[in-house]
Amino acid sequence: MNKLFLAAALAVVSIPAAATAQTPKAAPTIGDYVEAMRSTVGMVFEGGIQIRAVDAEDNTLVITVTGPDGWRADATPQQVSDALVTGFCETSPEFFRSSHITMRVDSIDLKAKTKGPVVADCPSGGA
Repeated sequence: MNKLFLAAALAVVSIPAAATAQTPKAAPTIGDYVEAMRSTVGMVFEGGIQIRAVDAEDNTLVITVTGPDGWRADATPQQVSDALVTGFCETSPEFFRSSHITMRVDSIDLKAKTKGPVVADCPSGGA
């Protein structure tokens, strides 16, 4: 697994907290999370890993990442997803439990887009 991607994943782990601060009395919606993360689109992290898009598909938060040619060569879609989702779970362990929102991490390498798995809980089953 490309260790540079792990660094990029850890750089965006606090974003869900921004969405939870939107309305203290109401649970954040998928729109709140997308809006909170839109500011990260275009950010380039160590090693050239970049957040290309943040979107919603139904109740799934979809984060698309890209990097220099070959960055994903030794990583499966599951590993790419786990790297980013684990970061979210470390700083916002309640993300999946309180929001009932799922997440998918898509990745682009050598112009080929790969959809990641839809994740409904932290990779270890909890933080």
